[in-house]
Amino acid sequence: MAFLLVKGGVLMDVLSSFHHQVAGENTQNRWVFLHGLMGSGNNWRKIVRALQSDRQILTYDQRGHGRSFKPRDGYALEDYAEDLKALLDALDWQKIVLVGHSLGGRVAMTFAHLYPERLQGLVIVDIGPGGHSGAADRTVQLLEMVPTPFESKEAAKLYFETEFPHQALAAGWEKVETLGPYLYSNLIEHASGEADWRFYKPGIVASVARSTDRARWDQIEALNRPTLLMRGQSSRYLPRDTFDAMVACNPCIEGVEISAADHWVHADQPEQFVAQLQRFNQQLQGG
Repeated sequence: MAFLLVKGGVLMDVLSSFHHQVAGENTQNRWVFLHGLMGSGNNWRKIVRALQSDRQILTYDQRGHGRSFKPRDGYALEDYAEDLKALLDALDWQKIVLVGHSLGGRVAMTFAHLYPERLQGLVIVDIGPGGHSGAADRTVQLLEMVPTPFESKEAAKLYFETEFPHQALAAGWEKVETLGPYLYSNLIEHASGEADWRFYKPGIVASVARSTDRARWDQIEALNRPTLLMRGQSSRYLPRDTFDAMVACNPCIEGVEISAADHWVHADQPEQFVAQLQRFNQQLQGG
């Protein structure tokens, strides 16, 4: 049994602390997918189904998210990276291809910086090295806008269909037609009937603050494994000039822009996304 030491000196069983799934049977080609902020391992279901025939894939809810453990603190990128190492050790996975979207992409960069020997390849999806001021404030603004807990899931659904679009647009948020349903999907109904966040709200805010507190160009420049950097053509999370600078600063990085996609590249254009991963996999396998 493998254990994870968390702050306060508490030992936790790794595999029971993280809600995780392993798909596929090819143990010679192991991949791990990391979801973004407020997401879960389920965000990758469609992608996993398309790829699992020729590899083994681990997806899981990161700390503070979904059905995994939710500590009061420990939401730095390094904490998330140590979680991944603990999971790999518990599963006896020695070398992986790591795919991370958004916050998961920054966790992947940090893991690559700390444990390059555990990586065969790296895929960073629509995120840069950080250092954006005000990101935590915007997240707080968004979460405070939603009047949780709701008396029921039905009441929450009504709010997101009627009030939320107007409030979000007035606050300067875009794509509210997809943002509302995404937030609604992150609500869970408790035994009392009330609906509240599935994730740990203070942890989400801390994750944004800790992942954007400084720009981590040192991690980008130090990458020494084949790296695929994907950007959605319309993304504001990874501006084109940052994307170009990341590709230019390290010969290990190949940049690919996915047409007709925004920040959620794998959801906006799943077929293009899968095709790029298949091509990258062939390169890694020497094909």
